[in-house]
Amino acid sequence: VVARAGYLLSTRISPLRGLATITYTNQAATELKEGLAHFGVVEPERLFAGTLHSFCLTHILPYARLVGIELPRVEALMDGKDELALLKECADDEKADYWGLREVFTVLRRRLAVGEDVTEYREDYIRAVRRYEAKCEQDRVWDFEGVVLKAVRLLQAHPEIAAVVKARFPMIMVDEYQDLGLGLHCLIETLLEVGVEVTAVGDADQSIYGWAGGDPKYLNTLCARSDFSVRRLITNYRCGSSVVAAAELVLAEERGWRADPNRKDPGTVEFQVVDGNSQEQAQQAAQAVLKFLK
Repeated sequence: VVARAGYLLSTRISPLRGLATITYTNQAATELKEGLAHFGVVEPERLFAGTLHSFCLTHILPYARLVGIELPRVEALMDGKDELALLKECADDEKADYWGLREVFTVLRRRLAVGEDVTEYREDYIRAVRRYEAKCEQDRVWDFEGVVLKAVRLLQAHPEIAAVVKARFPMIMVDEYQDLGLGLHCLIETLLEVGVEVTAVGDADQSIYGWAGGDPKYLNTLCARSDFSVRRLITNYRCGSSVVAAAELVLAEERGWRADPNRKDPGTVEFQVVDGNSQEQAQQAAQAVLKFLK
């Protein structure tokens, strides 16, 4: 990611334009900037490095006022406690199971926002999510998920804003694409329509945030596009050959991965048999990991 960003800034992007790099965490953004500085690339005016929410708040949503849309103030962003309280209220109003709704809330909300099929979900869950959105509008509040969804709607309804974003950032990079979900994917597809060049970095096999709406199918969708080229990185510099082989065994499919050829230590694979329900098994797995971290 660092090498690609440095290459684009140094050779491909006009000095009057910039590069947006969207990361999963603020820490990843900091590491990207530090990595670029190590190679002598310091571009504070031309480089955006930050989370998807930060990108939407600073480089998309400020244009809403120009097309007559008044958004809630940044100070009206709800924290996690307020979000859950509002969700509980909406679930109760629709006589929906609050705990069951919580499990599907993010994914269902995203699908409703972009018009995807939601027939697999319970009607009371759908009504509760719609009520949640309506309450946010009525009370002039929003949450972090709402930030992304409002940015997507704004770009889709006003392609001229997407064109302005392209003028500022003709190229966008996204790290950990498999974890960022439908909101990001819709935003990227909208920017692709106006000619933004996109680099998506990710690994479908490492998608672990399904509970938060992450889905590897969106990365695979990009890979299948005729206007995308795929570059596979097959060398694993973190794990020894034994661990790499074990990972392919678990997936039951050869990926063609290989360990760092300069690494002599093959790594250690330890199998443990655990009992109990899924929650108890998860606790035992966490305890096993903590043992190695001490």
